[in-house]
Formats: sequence, structure tokens, C-alpha cells
Amino acid sequence: MKDPAQRLAIITSNLYSTCYERVTRGMLHEDRLVFALLLTKIYLKSAPGELPMDPEFKVLLRGGEKGGIGQLAPIPGLTDEQTVAVYRLANCLPAFKDLVSKCTNPALATWLSQSNPEQDLPTGLDLWASSTPLTQCQQSMFKLLLIQALRSDRLPAASNEFVAACLGQDFVKEAEREPDMANVVETQIESTTPILMCSVPGYDASSRVDDLAAEMNKPVTSIAIGSAEGFSEADKAINTAVRSGKWVLLKNVHLAPSWLVTLEKKLHSIQAHAGFRPFLTCEINPKLPVNLLRAGRIFTYEPPPGVRANLLRTFSTVSASRMMKPPNERARMYFLLAWFHAIVQERLRYSPLGWAKYYEFTESDLRVACDTLDTWIEATAMGRTNLPPEKVPWKAIRTLLSDCIYGGKID
Repeated sequence: MKDPAQRLAIITSNLYSTCYERVTRGMLHEDRLVFALLLTKIYLKSAPGELPMDPEFKVLLRGGEKGGIGQLAPIPGLTDEQTVAVYRLANCLPAFKDLVSKCTNPALATWLSQSNPEQDLPTGLDLWASSTPLTQCQQSMFKLLLIQALRSDRLPAASNEFVAACLGQDFVKEAEREPDMANVVETQIESTTPILMCSVPGYDASSRVDDLAAEMNKPVTSIAIGSAEGFSEADKAINTAVRSGKWVLLKNVHLAPSWLVTLEKKLHSIQAHAGFRPFLTCEINPKLPVNLLRAGRIFTYEPPPGVRANLLRTFSTVSASRMMKPPNERARMYFLLAWFHAIVQERLRYSPLGWAKYYEFTESDLRVACDTLDTWIEATAMGRTNLPPEKVPWKAIRTLLSDCIYGGKID
């Protein structure tokens, strides 16, 4: 490609995608959207043909602040909170100066009751349509502000649409993809750089290291941290691994934050074999040493939000070769299991409504369920390429899943 403008556009797009990928893999899902909006704000300041939209961003970031309705005239059909937001929008931005009068539109009530109002605005509320020609980013920003004022529950979806309008649909799709740990460990990390796998309470990321080591045929030594014996074993394992090029997995290092200071100094001073990699698993904890966090690469693990994201993560962690082994019905049963696992984890977000309390359903449960599924399918199929549905041992599989693997946690 010889056109400088096109080459610059591709380089810029890759720069933002790479920045987002490398930063957000160490962030919780609830914080990633805010970071994407901040990246979009930076992008608009230098993008050709775009306006910085600083006033709009200021209103967006302050739109959720609390304020009394005071002397404001009520707007029929809107709550006090919506009314305050509408008046604030009308007073702060010229494009919305007629918003209060437009809110009497009969189509507003129908629009407010829609499940996805960000996808289609009613005629009359797109106040900016009659003004000077606007770019797609500007139109999307105005729609986002309107959603924030009138349907704040749909703000995340509208924010994703705004990011996609500015940085491209591919940016949003890439954001949902799981990081390629094999590529990261092999090409992006030096031998003495600690790899911190931080997780929310109840989520164990150590199995990912074991799977990765098996996939890449790397020997790994696992040490549980938390006692004096664990510290001495960890030191011995590191001293051996830096010479032989093995991997070392230190589990639950958040239990010994003071020892991590010594570990960080040790990793900083040693000359290690090129194949050596130190992995540390821990729960998210404010006592983790700042210097260790700065020196390492952080990966955050938590149950993904939403059934779709949960399914994507499951199919990215379970190998395709395992799912596609005969009989052909195995893949369908894996999908049923992945769907069930996603529903179970999604219900945890609504405890104590979904469950009486927050139970720890993790990927370990999914792993055991997959092993159980394989055992019964292979025992029933006996090498055949097809397994009729009536031959599947549904009762046995259902009993093991509901009474032992998942149901065994319910008290």
C-alpha cells in the first residue's frame, strides 16, 4: 500500500487496538468500557475531520451526578431523575436546547419502553439532524448523551456503539477476544518478567498455566505459597528453573505480600535461562507490592459478563480437537454444557436473588464436567461415529451435574 494516508490510518488503528488489548487484560470488565471511552476521546483530538467534543465528554462524565429537581417544571412521563438529566443536557449543550419541549412527543413513551432504544431514535428527538452536517462520531455521541439522560440502563450498550462508530467495529470485536497466552508468553515477555494472574475471590487461574504448559510442552513446577516451607521451596524451584529454563508457578502469593518484595528483588537481579518464566496467581488485593505490579505483566480473570461472552471464553479455552472428536453428537453436548455453565455463572451476578449466596462456580467445575461428559460418551459410543440421542445416558449425566459437580456446592 503506497498511499500515506491509508498507511497512517492502518498504523493508527493498530496502535489503539494494541494499547487497548495490553492494558485491559489487567483490568476488570466493569472498568474496560471507561478506558475505551477515554481512548476514543484521545483519538478524536487527532482524527482528520473530527471534533474533540470536549463539552460533550464533560457532560457524559458528569451526567450521572446527583441533583435535586428543585424549581424545575416536571415533564410528563419522566421520573425526577430523568427530568433533571434532560434539563442539564438542554442547558449545557446547544444541540439539545429544545430537548425539554421535544420530550412531550407521544412517541417518547413507546421509545422508552423498548428493550434496545439505542438502536432507533424516534423522529423529533434527533435534534441535531437539522443542524450542520455531522460526522458519524458526532451523531453517535449525541445519541449516547440522550440515552444517558432518558435510559441510563442502556448506557453500556450505547457506549459500545459510540466506540465502534469512532474506532471501528473490529476494535469492539477484538476487545472481546481472549488474549493469546502462548503468544504473549513466548514473544512479549522476558524470562525474568513475572506474569501475575490476578483473579476475583473464588476464581482460580492456576489451571490455565497447567493447560498452557501442556499445550506448549513446557515443564512447570507448582508451589503453594503461605508458609515458611513454601518460601524455601519456591526459592529452590526458582534457582533450579533459572538454570534449566523451566516454568515456575507460585500459587496464592497474595497470602504473603511481604515476601513478594524479596521475590521482586530476586527476579530483578538474576540472569535467567531464556526459557524460564515465573507465573504468580493471586486474588486481587491492595497489599500486593506496587513495584512487582509495575515490573510484571498482569492478567485479570473473572467470570465474563453475559451469556455470549461466557460461551466465547469457554470455546476459547476448550480445544476444538477435543470437542470435535467422534461421535458427532459430542460437539452438541459440549455446547449444551457450555450454555448451562454460562447460565449458572450469570445467575451469580444477581445473588441473593439468583442464589441464596455467592457460590464459587468456576472453570474447574466446567473442566470436571467436560471430563465426565467424555467418560460417559466414550463408554456409550464404543468407537462409533454417531450416537443416537436415545442412547445418550442423560439420567447419569444429569445426576452427576446436578447432584455432584454443580449441585454439590449448594448447601
